Amino acid sequence: MADGKGRQAASGVRIRQDVEAFRVAASRLGLVGPGPAHGPVAVELAPPASEEAIAAVEAEIGRRLPATLRDFFLRVTARLAVAWSLPITIVLDGVGQEHGRRDVVPPPRFCMRFEDDVIGEAYEPVTSDGAITISLDEVARLWRDWQEDLADWTAPDSAETPARRRRSEHVAAWLRHGFPLMAISMGNWLCIDLANAREELAIMVFTIDTPPGALLGQNLIEHLGQQGSLGFPGLDTNLLLEFRDVEASRRLWQTTTAALDVPALKRRRMHLPMPLVIDANGEAGSAWREWVYGLGASAAAT
Repeated sequence: MADGKGRQAASGVRIRQDVEAFRVAASRLGLVGPGPAHGPVAVELAPPASEEAIAAVEAEIGRRLPATLRDFFLRVTARLAVAWSLPITIVLDGVGQEHGRRDVVPPPRFCMRFEDDVIGEAYEPVTSDGAITISLDEVARLWRDWQEDLADWTAPDSAETPARRRRSEHVAAWLRHGFPLMAISMGNWLCIDLANAREELAIMVFTIDTPPGALLGQNLIEHLGQQGSLGFPGLDTNLLLEFRDVEASRRLWQTTTAALDVPALKRRRMHLPMPLVIDANGEAGSAWREWVYGLGASAAAT
């Protein structure tokens, strides 16, 4: 137990260092907070929570928090919140139409190229903002919202075909293992996968028409370590795919599907979450850190 406490304390120190480093780097780079005001990036890191505060939340939701989340709140922080956006300046073209100009753009490898009638060749970032929030104060609300969404999504629907209902039940069996940490966007949720012995994180999505999310293959502290090293890019899967550790993701897929008949599931159009293990020390991670922190690739890797 003492070793576990020591590791959590060290993780807390590292997260605080990463948050402060990102605050400084974001100011230098010109990133802004969410919303139209273009204020500074939003960064919060509260002291750890008390045992009494955690117990009160557990009483409200009627269950004990997952062990990794409980330890995070108790030994690291009661609230971690980081949110950033790329600033936009509104410019007028020759006929008086407004256009948004990105004042800060990540390297081209993290953008989509397109042609603009006014500025010619341009690059649109894969994502224009990022956020991650893990907060004890939000646990009860998120738990209620998650349970309501799950109940609505799994409720019988007379318009559904039997095949579509089977696909819904297939996805619901996985979603029921989720403990919500954060509502991301467009119905996506960051969750702890309670069916996983290590309580690894997953991005869960209420859908049967595409993969219902992603397996991150890291527990809360491990993933926050990767996020912090990168400068908290957030949870947009299009951006996270850039940082994907292909070999680690392949191993995760093999482990996850070992007991499944994947070809049979595919024939019935029953999707599985994609494996998405990120690595801050890969080539893409080094390029992103070099942009955020203004360091050479070798320095950014430390």
